[in-house]
Amino acid sequence: MMNSPSPSRPSAPRSTGRLRWLALLASAFLLIGFTACSSDSDASAKSSTTEKDAVDATPAKSGGGADIANAITITAPGMSYDVSGDLRPGVAAITFKNTDDESHMMVVARLNDGVTRDQFEKALESPDESAVNSLLADPQDTGYGTPAELGPGQQSTVITQNLKEGNYATICFFTTDDGTPHFAMGMIGEFKVIGEPSTDERPDSDGTITIDDKAITMPDGFEGKGTFAVENTGAKVHNIQLVKLDDGATIEGYLKAVNETMSNGKSVENAKGGLLMGGVDVVEPGQMVWLVLDLPAGNYGYLSTEDAQDSPKPPTQIGEFTVS
Repeated sequence: MMNSPSPSRPSAPRSTGRLRWLALLASAFLLIGFTACSSDSDASAKSSTTEKDAVDATPAKSGGGADIANAITITAPGMSYDVSGDLRPGVAAITFKNTDDESHMMVVARLNDGVTRDQFEKALESPDESAVNSLLADPQDTGYGTPAELGPGQQSTVITQNLKEGNYATICFFTTDDGTPHFAMGMIGEFKVIGEPSTDERPDSDGTITIDDKAITMPDGFEGKGTFAVENTGAKVHNIQLVKLDDGATIEGYLKAVNETMSNGKSVENAKGGLLMGGVDVVEPGQMVWLVLDLPAGNYGYLSTEDAQDSPKPPTQIGEFTVS
């Protein structure tokens, strides 16, 4: 996600793995994300968007017309994750629900067999990048088809089609105003993918959101409601993050407010202008997943935050739309 460089922020080489990059940024008030979590932020500085505008994760319909049966809900009630159950390999629906009054993320990583939560947390805190890599079953930029960051009271559903069997960790790298990463406060969870492959079919699509190395293209007639394929036709890893904008705000203005807040050493929950509304965390080249939306009326921004890591300028994969 997009953050402007600052003399007070250390830089990290692009060869640094995604999880280590996030952990390093979290420990230095710099997040690859639009928003962070502050338990003591000034209420008057928060977005005017409220919980009554929460996204409704409408049940996704498969190609045969039935609901996706292979599904879980992962809830963030505070500095923890509550998981409703296990998944089977294959097509699966994952709902991320933030019932807290702070913003949270759910970065996902598949772990090697036998790796414990304590081992993984210690590796995240280690300055040695290989400590994390040695525990992972997949490369750090693997796209699992999981929901992106959420503001307070929001939820988002993504349908993925290629989940492999294994034990998956969920991590929140957002920080409080004193710079403490949420994972260091207990926000590391896990879910399992086990058993026979899912018999669910790929869902019907109401249109395709295309992401490439230059732009995000929304489908014709997009109104923020339905089940939308999200396809990466580019040569690099991308994602899509949705932001509900306050009245009169722009996605570029919100981005600037976030960067200014972080440059002052504060969590970006203090930034005015918008509210994180989910999306898809990582989409690999050639990958397709489905995003289920029922957005309330308002103005929205979107961007690929994976393309906003190395420049103070907004990425080219950015835009706005209105839901009436």
